[in-house]
Amino acid sequence: MTIIVYANKTLVVDRAVVSGSTSTLRGKATTVGDTVAVAYGGLGACATLLAWYKMGADSEAYPYKVADNAQLIVLQPTGDIHLYERGGHPTTYGSPDKCCFGEGADLAYGALAMGAGALEAAKIACQYNTLCSLPLDVYRTYQKGISHETVSG
Repeated sequence: MTIIVYANKTLVVDRAVVSGSTSTLRGKATTVGDTVAVAYGGLGACATLLAWYKMGADSEAYPYKVADNAQLIVLQPTGDIHLYERGGHPTTYGSPDKCCFGEGADLAYGALAMGAGALEAAKIACQYNTLCSLPLDVYRTYQKGISHETVSG
């Protein structure tokens, strides 16, 4: 259902979304202030987690009913990655060199280990994992903000 790759201040997210037996393409990452938030898992649960984060991510208001069906990854301006799963307090990956999530993660880690960048690693995951799909949303972090582009192939 997804590939999320972070390397060298670049976050790449595919657009494959599965609901039941139907697959569609839609963006699952969004900028919220100076962060990039990506939800993956069940479609409705992802929407709920993103809405919770956009409303301030109050740990007391975490939507526990979706906890087993989705995760939320937030790229911080510092390069840290916060992973919310099963609660309103994130696991923090402190400025990781490489970090991958989703069904295509093993393929992406292999590509990164062979010298690929984040974009190329995500493309490889999409090529060999039927649950990941192009186009890709590419977010690059800079001292003065975040850039976004969509890459089709």
